[in-house]
Amino acid sequence: MIKFFRKIRQKMLSESKFNKYLIYAIGEIILVVIGILIALSINNWNENRKTQNQLTLILYSLIEDLNDDLEYLNDEVELHEFRINCFHYLLEKSDIKKFDSKRILKQSNTYWKGAYPDTINLKFAEQCIMASVWDYNVNIQTSSIDEMKNLGIFSNIQSNALKKSINKYYGFMPQIRQDWNRGLITDWRKFLLNNYDIIPSEEIQSLVNPIEFVKSNKSVSNRIKGLEGPAQYRLENVNIAINLAKEVIKLIKDEIGDSDVE
Repeated sequence: MIKFFRKIRQKMLSESKFNKYLIYAIGEIILVVIGILIALSINNWNENRKTQNQLTLILYSLIEDLNDDLEYLNDEVELHEFRINCFHYLLEKSDIKKFDSKRILKQSNTYWKGAYPDTINLKFAEQCIMASVWDYNVNIQTSSIDEMKNLGIFSNIQSNALKKSINKYYGFMPQIRQDWNRGLITDWRKFLLNNYDIIPSEEIQSLVNPIEFVKSNKSVSNRIKGLEGPAQYRLENVNIAINLAKEVIKLIKDEIGDSDVE
């Protein structure tokens, strides 16, 4: 009987040791798992921070790109504002077309010093003929937005409003790049050269009286009428692009929390 109880006792002691070892092993496994989870969490946090820092740098670069775009777009506003006023002036002073509405208010520009003349001014008329064939090469910066999308971090932008604003701006810009107004200007330049041997940028002084030139040549006045509408349309689109770019810049500053960024 004593031997029997000794066996039972030894068995219980063995089972107790096994349970202790089992509990210890489970505890070790739990600690290892917790360690792995903490390590993964830290690694994910580091990766997220790295991605966020990368995104912030690209957003700063995007502001620079947009400011470059705005320089070009503001130049476009100046040019087309001047050209539209010129078309109105040439047609009005040539008694070809009367305008009920006032001409667009002059903005500061490099094309004419002082106020636009209300009376016949042959020097201004010369400048208008020259301006009628001017245009700009479109140069929209896309390096930062391309980098952001290539790296796949566009989705990391927190603000949905900013995402929509960026997509709206760059979705609109093809209308700026595809400037069919430029084609009309090119045709107009060829028309002056082929029919009147006039190269406005070089031989404008060959026109003794630009007003009389427009008045006495219906084909010329018709061409000018045809340029007026597209110039208005171009100006409207450029102003839309300017407002969209400014909105993106504002939302980027909100995103990165830096109102001092220019």
